[in-house]
Parts: sequence; C-alpha cells; structure tokens
Amino acid sequence: MNHTMREAFNEDYTSEIKNSIYQNVDYGIMAFNKFLQGNKKFLENADKCTLTRLLSHSVNTSLFDAAYTPEAVFKAEKLSTNGFGQSIVLITTPHFVSSTGKTNSIHELPNKANYKMKLAKGNHYGDGQYFFNFDNEEISDQPYYSNIIYGYNYRSMDCTHIALIVPDEKYKSILHTVPLEAPMHLDVVPDTVSENIGIKLLTEYENIIKKVE
Repeated sequence: MNHTMREAFNEDYTSEIKNSIYQNVDYGIMAFNKFLQGNKKFLENADKCTLTRLLSHSVNTSLFDAAYTPEAVFKAEKLSTNGFGQSIVLITTPHFVSSTGKTNSIHELPNKANYKMKLAKGNHYGDGQYFFNFDNEEISDQPYYSNIIYGYNYRSMDCTHIALIVPDEKYKSILHTVPLEAPMHLDVVPDTVSENIGIKLLTEYENIIKKVE
C-alpha cells in the first residue's frame, strides 16, 4: 500500500471509528445468535448457505442502522447489486468505501463479486482516479476500497475475528490488514437493537424461502 493510501487509511480509520465498527459487527453477530436461539425449530432445516446469508444480513443491518444514530462516526448507503431487489451495505468515510464479508481467516479476501471488482479499481494508483457514475451521469473521484471482514464458528457460535483489509486493484491479494480489537468498554447488545435486527432477519429468511419455492 503506497504512502498516499496509507495516510488516507490512517486518517479515516481512527480509534473511534475502528471501535464503532468492531462493536456494531459484534452487535450483528450477537443479534444473529439470539435469533438462532429463539427460532431453533423454525430454522432446523436451514442450510449453511442460508445461515451465512442471514448472518451477513444481521451484520449489515447493525452497521447500517448505526450510521443513522446521533452518535454515528461513519456513513452508510445501500447499493443495488442486481435487478432482483438485492442490495449490499457500503460503509463510507472521507476517502474509503467498505463492504463487509465473512472469511475463514484474517488473511483471506471475502468472496469475489462484480461490485467488489469495480470498487477495488479505486486502489490502482491511490491518487484519486476518475470514474463515470451511472446514477447521476457525472464524473467523480473514485474512493479507495476496503473490506470489513469477520469470522464465525457455527458450532461454538463465536466470532473468530474482525478486521479491516485493503485489497489490491484486481481484488486478488491483500495490501494491508488491521485486526480490530474489542473496545475496553464493549456494551452488551441493547434489546431494542437485537429485536429490530431479529425482525429484519425473520423477513429476510421468509424472502429466502419464497425464492426457493
């Protein structure tokens, strides 16, 4: 990672923002666990792919909702990824845009996707390339791209890692990795947050079942 990109990374990802990212990813995982425990019979036939999708939805919901609170330290937006109403959450800071993903280790990139490949192009030279924004038909600066990654053990129901990584411009290797640690005063997920995420997970699960049927 070149000097310009590293400076931007350090400027954007302050201790406050890293703590907030960790806490809200952890909130999402705790809410997911609570949802599993409260819907064991309902989810007994759910395969691992479905559970992973629900986990991702829980983490993304937690981060997205956190961006719209009075104490928010980052912004979030939803990006439509196809014509079927599916969208992903992007976390934005002044110089970076981040997506989330579950990985098996801290040294692994999340699964490839077209939108990730496009966003990663912003890491090419690290000097603010230009790209055409098809939404508003304007030329604008493309931000750098990073991933918020997390790991999850389905047997123990534990989070195994949370980290920030910066992929190369071809989304093939990792340029920079910063493991995130739990803040000194990590809060227990509030019931209101857990219940809100649980409701959205139930809706998401019902949508998955409908598509299968």
